[in-house]
Amino acid sequence: MHEATGAGIVVQDHPETSKVAISTADLVQVVRAVPSVVGVKAEAPPTPAAVADLTAELDTPVFGGLGGLGLLDELASGATGAMTGFSCPEGLLACVQAWRTGGYDAAREAYLPYLPLINFEAQARIGLAVRKEAIRRRGLIDESSLRPSAAPMPGAVGSAVGATSGSVEGVNAPEH
Repeated sequence: MHEATGAGIVVQDHPETSKVAISTADLVQVVRAVPSVVGVKAEAPPTPAAVADLTAELDTPVFGGLGGLGLLDELASGATGAMTGFSCPEGLLACVQAWRTGGYDAAREAYLPYLPLINFEAQARIGLAVRKEAIRRRGLIDESSLRPSAAPMPGAVGSAVGATSGSVEGVNAPEH
């Protein structure tokens, strides 16, 4: 891909999706052997430990994922930031910016208002449906339908999306 486009490559280690488990030593070896790798997305739980192991061995930026659930611990373990789906990405940005300027305590304060929604969106099977509905309610997409074989959001959960996302200031779409 890099040879055809010149684009850098981000290696994603997400065994849950790929069904491929790779040791840290082997992942480090691959990243070092491929000069076009510009980042690693560490999603093999526990992600803070994976981030710490990778950042100790690589000069390549390492990012967390998994919906931002472990962002604060990943930053403390050496992550550059997060590459993830979350219906309020400005919360992830606020956490990373606070980390860079004020350290752990500042990042924790920036992150706290978003934790209920991050946790809610991290639910097994329905997380994507919850995230898309929250994005729809922000006015950023017109509908929250999913492709098969994604699990739909149970009707009883729908009201909780608004309640959870409503706890975050500025959850509505930014005005342009």
